[in-house]
Amino acid sequence: MSMNEMMPVQGRNEAVRAIDGTMYKNTEVPRVDITVHSDHRPLCGYDVAHLQAMTRLDCREMSVAMAVLPSRYGALVRSSAMLSVEQEILLRLYMMEKKPVSWHRHSAQEVFDHLYGRMLEDFPAGQQHNRARVMLFRRFGCLMGKSRSRAYIWITSNQGVGKTTEMIFGKIHDMQLTREEIESVVEDIYRLRGHSLDSEAPLPTPEVVGVNRPGRRAKTCRSFANGLSF
Repeated sequence: MSMNEMMPVQGRNEAVRAIDGTMYKNTEVPRVDITVHSDHRPLCGYDVAHLQAMTRLDCREMSVAMAVLPSRYGALVRSSAMLSVEQEILLRLYMMEKKPVSWHRHSAQEVFDHLYGRMLEDFPAGQQHNRARVMLFRRFGCLMGKSRSRAYIWITSNQGVGKTTEMIFGKIHDMQLTREEIESVVEDIYRLRGHSLDSEAPLPTPEVVGVNRPGRRAKTCRSFANGLSF
């Protein structure tokens, strides 16, 4: 059975747009040196084409697998421009396990609880718990190549999740990835771009969330955390 046949009808028929790299929204997306091994550089459209050749999928099937409009797929695979963070996450997960994403949709809440639920339970109810939750929302957003506010919308309203992110959720579930495993994949992606997941969104610790942070910023964080509903 082909990857296209394995995808739900909605996934095959929806118009899915390719999202530009979150770190380069207002500038030209950097090009990558494709003579360097893919383990040592960010991925680009040529790597998508390479995986397509390895899996023997046609262009339509691969465009569905990558959540890219078929009309834009040709330009994507002929480009050495760096993929967006979320596109690279999805592609590297396919490279790890060359299987299509299962039909079942997994909510952001479900994936967040799988990755960070137990960690959040370690913090006592109240201000420390709320601060830890804010930090983990930021971590979760960065883990998908997005912002904390995007993660907040995903979980609190169960909407706004793009098709690429949905597929990442599915791959995490299908591959039974632990928090450490998916974070390792994403940390490598950030590192190859000159960034760090731990720097962008550090994990909460009792020392950090227990510190009183006077001023407007602390008040904003408390307000944000107290507004969450699970």
